[in-house]
Amino acid sequence: MNIRLSVLAGVFVLAGCAVQPDTLTEDVLLSDGWKIQSCAAVTYCGEQLSGADADLDGWYDASVPSTVLGALTTAGLFDGALEGTEYYSAIDRDLFKDGWWFVKRFDAPSLEDGQRAVLNFEGISYRAEVWFNGKKIAGSDEIAGPFKQFSIDVTDDIMEKNCLAVKVLRAEPGEFNIGFVDWNPRAADESMGIFRPVWIRYCNKVSLSESFVSSSFENDDFSTAYLKVRATL
Repeated sequence: MNIRLSVLAGVFVLAGCAVQPDTLTEDVLLSDGWKIQSCAAVTYCGEQLSGADADLDGWYDASVPSTVLGALTTAGLFDGALEGTEYYSAIDRDLFKDGWWFVKRFDAPSLEDGQRAVLNFEGISYRAEVWFNGKKIAGSDEIAGPFKQFSIDVTDDIMEKNCLAVKVLRAEPGEFNIGFVDWNPRAADESMGIFRPVWIRYCNKVSLSESFVSSSFENDDFSTAYLKVRATL
């Protein structure tokens, strides 16, 4: 079989020419140690919540990935809600109408010379406002849609001690949210939350992501294949 490989060679040449540190700092997965609370019960703004001094006493413990309802159920708020038809009466859906804050405080290793730090969200439902170390780094007009992935460069903001505050809002009628089979009850919180992993990724000045290989065939006998490699630089 003859194979012709068409590659975006410039991408790989540029990546190879970048000055590389000897070692790459290890990524930081932000999974445990989150705190959540309803926006209706919080007097702090995003700038304060993403600082070091906000009082989180009385907030609920959570881990990520999780929906708000999932975290509250784990905390023991809705015992028996899944028995019989209790789900429809045991949970007040208005509890989720004002949005919820997810707050995470964490340590991070120092950047090596020439490295960058990128905050990654694999999945948020439905939209979110993101604050990091006292600074708003993304608005709910930018972070929206549960099936999208988001990357935010935080190189200039990351420190040894950090605080991430994410205000999550549920989907509104008509928005393309997560669906369920029709014999299950509709999620009381509309599946609002950070339901896929969050982490800080360290990279060099040039990095590759979203690599993809597509193929096509010239002849019906598949004797020749054309492969195209694509990646985001």
